[in-house]
Amino acid sequence: MDEPYRILLSRLTGAKWWIDNRDRLDAALAALTPLPAMAGGTERTRRKATRIRDKLVGTRWGHRIPPGVKAALDRLTDAEWWVRNEVGDGRPMAIDRALGAEVPEYDRKMMALPKYGPPQPSHAGPCEKQPGYAAARKAAEDVASQYGDLRAGKEGSLGGLGGSCCGRAGFRDGEKEGKQRWVDRRAGEIRRATRSTTPAQAVSEARSDLSRLERNLSGWG
Repeated sequence: MDEPYRILLSRLTGAKWWIDNRDRLDAALAALTPLPAMAGGTERTRRKATRIRDKLVGTRWGHRIPPGVKAALDRLTDAEWWVRNEVGDGRPMAIDRALGAEVPEYDRKMMALPKYGPPQPSHAGPCEKQPGYAAARKAAEDVASQYGDLRAGKEGSLGGLGGSCCGRAGFRDGEKEGKQRWVDRRAGEIRRATRSTTPAQAVSEARSDLSRLERNLSGWG
């Protein structure tokens, strides 16, 4: 058990709290997990946004939030974003999918989100044609190709380029391309180290190395 959660549980010594929350322990513990306060909007909007976030976190992760998800939650403090995306496009799991677009690729896969096609941007034309996409894609591809995952890169290496829908689209596309370059390079290293390894075996081993890296960064072990 992580130390912050050990401390949290050690403070919950009142029997009434456990009795009152016996049917919703994950959500109740999630509500006590330190997350930043909501900002923006009215007090009513902030309270509603907090309830939406607590319910989502409690249902999906309880008190064991993966590091990549926690980083996204720490960043997403705009109360109106949560309220707006609770309904989103009107399709099921709108808020889940909205958060999924903000977390690292491995955590997004672990969320097992339904696919309804790409979300509609808030501007005319595709993100690929908008300012910010190309820079974000190049930065993400460079980091992912070198380190295997955006989270493994040096702090500040992405330069805050993912703040818009186009920047996030660039990050997703660039990370995908960068990961492939990382796998290709790692497979080459494996073949040079062991000449008897076939190209297919080297690629398979490189992909296993990448999966292990992703799991470690996401706190899944």
